[in-house]
Amino acid sequence: AELPDEAALVKQLGSWEADEASEAVHQLWGLWYAERGPAAQTELIEGAEAMASAMNDRHAAEVARERFVGLIDRFPGWGEPLNKLATLEYLLGDYAGAARLCHDTLAIKPHHFGALSGLVQCELARGDLEAAQNAAMRLHNLQPSFAADLLEDIRARRQGRRRGPGSY
Repeated sequence: AELPDEAALVKQLGSWEADEASEAVHQLWGLWYAERGPAAQTELIEGAEAMASAMNDRHAAEVARERFVGLIDRFPGWGEPLNKLATLEYLLGDYAGAARLCHDTLAIKPHHFGALSGLVQCELARGDLEAAQNAAMRLHNLQPSFAADLLEDIRARRQGRRRGPGSY
């Protein structure tokens, strides 16, 4: 099967049509997971599955970290294991480390909406509303339909008010 064109999918992310943007998200994740072949993709998925239990299971966190770090070492320049490791570090409360890994992912894939979204969450967790807003603006330029709520939440926090239940 021919792989979809990444640049065209990134452009499609900017659609205000939810179905169109959602389809681009789905296809980009598939593309990014598969970038280094089926064996590496399987290992990435195993790490992601272990990560799902990482907050409650120290061993699962170690397995996930081992998978992601191994992939990063073997495939320099592959953004997805960096992004997954950032997610793991965020879940484990290392917001500064997670933010660094988001930046590393973005150095490889400046249009990685997952890393931008993660960076917003890291900066919010660290209380750096200006950095969160900057990352959210970058995300808004890529994926406006998704970033609008994040930007509103950050504006509310900067004005000293929090949005209701379900806020980030």
